[in-house]
Amino acid sequence: MKLTIALIAAFCFFLLSIPAVLAQEADYPCYFQSSNHGIVDLSKLCGQSVSPPLSSDAAFLSSFQKLASGYPTPVSQALNQYIGQNQASAIAAAKSTCRVIKLRGASAQETRKRALMSYDAAPSAQAKQQITSSLAVTHYCPELGG
Repeated sequence: MKLTIALIAAFCFFLLSIPAVLAQEADYPCYFQSSNHGIVDLSKLCGQSVSPPLSSDAAFLSSFQKLASGYPTPVSQALNQYIGQNQASAIAAAKSTCRVIKLRGASAQETRKRALMSYDAAPSAQAKQQITSSLAVTHYCPELGG
């Protein structure tokens, strides 16, 4: 049991240590990283469009609220408060889910999800992780949906 907790903690630390550049990478399928660590979008040169479009964020937030309404009232209220006050964090968590799947595979995402859920056992936190994981692929990396 202690080994499992240590492994989960180590995995969480690994995920937190992923550079911020990866967060920017997900927004540009074709890019150049300059010497000052800035990201230059080269999508037009590569024949690709920038992904995901801004409307993906609005669709994600709307879907999150719809799924939240299916939970018992106290959990639903906590989820709606979270999404209302932390939209950018919710979107970043969904995009991070896609990055983990792209970089390490679906099994790594499951390990990450379990680690996050063990960190906070509150029903609303558990529901937030479930909703975020289920909507991430649909809205931010549909090519991974299989």
